[in-house]
Amino acid sequence: MAQNVSEPASTTSARSTGTCSAWARAHAEERAEAKCGKRVVIVPIVVVAVVIATTISALETKSTTTHGLYLTDRFWVVAMNKCTLIANKSGRVYRVYRPNRRLATLIVGIVPLVVFAGLLNVETLPGTDIDMTVPYVAEGPGPTIDTLSDFNGKEVIEISGAEVDNTSGQLNMTTVSIWSNLTLGKAMRKWLDRDSRLVPTETVFPQDVSKEEIAEKNATAFTTSEFNATAAALHYLKHPLDVEIVEVTDKSPAQNVLQLHDVVRQVGEKKVATPQEVVEAVGAHSPGDDIEVQVLRDGKEQTHKITLAEFPDDPKRPYLGVVLGPKPANDLKVEYTLQDIGGPSAGLIFSLAVVDKLSPGELTNGKFVAGTGTIDPAGNVGPIGGVSHKISAARAAGAEVFLVPALNCTEARGADAGDMTLVKVDTLGGAIDALKDDQSLAAAPSCQ
Repeated sequence: MAQNVSEPASTTSARSTGTCSAWARAHAEERAEAKCGKRVVIVPIVVVAVVIATTISALETKSTTTHGLYLTDRFWVVAMNKCTLIANKSGRVYRVYRPNRRLATLIVGIVPLVVFAGLLNVETLPGTDIDMTVPYVAEGPGPTIDTLSDFNGKEVIEISGAEVDNTSGQLNMTTVSIWSNLTLGKAMRKWLDRDSRLVPTETVFPQDVSKEEIAEKNATAFTTSEFNATAAALHYLKHPLDVEIVEVTDKSPAQNVLQLHDVVRQVGEKKVATPQEVVEAVGAHSPGDDIEVQVLRDGKEQTHKITLAEFPDDPKRPYLGVVLGPKPANDLKVEYTLQDIGGPSAGLIFSLAVVDKLSPGELTNGKFVAGTGTIDPAGNVGPIGGVSHKISAARAAGAEVFLVPALNCTEARGADAGDMTLVKVDTLGGAIDALKDDQSLAAAPSCQ
């Protein structure tokens, strides 16, 4: 306890604490007159910590009569046989009672622990620019979203230009959450969480790539998965598709010739119906070749001659400079409304949802189905990362069935699936067949 000694005491009080009075008189010219007073004052905790630590060091001698004078950055500390006086450089004087050795040891042990606990949860060392975060990020289960339902007030998949069938059950896409800039305390908590995993930062955020570039790449992958999901679903349903230009690259042969939303009908002598067919038709030529590209623009067919350039990363490959996406023909429109989600792993679930909405009957049979996996326009399912976290997310959400890409089965076997059935899938058609009824589900290939 600290006490203010700024007010003079009575003569009797001075005699009863003679040692303190003697010190005050001896140093009256350089310090304000002080006696061991009675009035309690509250001082900041940092002051108390400095006072206690310095006082303890002064009292660590066996002699109780030795007087010691110690100078710190902010305080004069005088250890007396009955009390310790601390005077700051403005002349204000405080008294701190001498703690016993056991209390002193306890305080000395607790203070470093308090300081260490505080440092566990700061990103920079206070008062400096020193980074206190760890070189790891944490991966864990992310949100799951029902693609047959609404999200933030909008249907996840909006379809127009065709009759939409009623659906039941759930078809949930799953995600992985990433936590970066971890303090040591946060990293320890994630390490103790059985559903989370610490991985080196560079495996998620390569040092030579900015976070903005990674976010842009993930957003592009997510958009591509939407195009592929639509193409795969309509291919399965045998609905005709067009090939639409969704981006024209700057400083490319196609710039100022082809336009956004042009529908590509023919490349050279080859009629095209999928983005892959366009890629193959262009790839059959060489850099420097002239090709004719027939497009539908504003309801009118146009033909444009374009000289192919060298591909930026491979001078032997021909370069046109457009990004293509499948577009449903006959005024059918499929739009995806989710925002701020990246990566290609929702492709399979998106495709299943489109099939469910555009075909009679209920694909899920009222079950809660979740899953993951990339998909290409032909309906082939590809592997993804973080499948164990996605299984954990689906389990926590209450899913009954989880669709696992065939190449992720090994990792899936080590995940805690609870009572979920883990179905192994490698094509869109295979996933649809497995979900037809309970018998088909029981007979489907499993990852368990």
